[in-house]
Amino acid sequence: DTGPWSFACVGWEGQRAFAVINGGFTVNNLAQRYERGYGGKVGYRPCEQLGFTAKVMREEFVDMVLDERTGDLIAVGLVQLRF
Repeated sequence: DTGPWSFACVGWEGQRAFAVINGGFTVNNLAQRYERGYGGKVGYRPCEQLGFTAKVMREEFVDMVLDERTGDLIAVGLVQLRF
């Protein structure tokens, strides 16, 4: 048995601009050069039918039009029900 808690971390470093991702489903056509991203998630499943997950992701990029360094912060909360 693995217990009710789960944890995960993710990170990447490099450069990405005008990317086509998710099998072509997502096209990034903004003038932004992404340089790194990092984040994590925590999950809690008190029983087989119910679960909670919190995710946070930060991506840093350069706006190529304004020549400014900035970033995105994405936070997501999920409630999972199985029936």
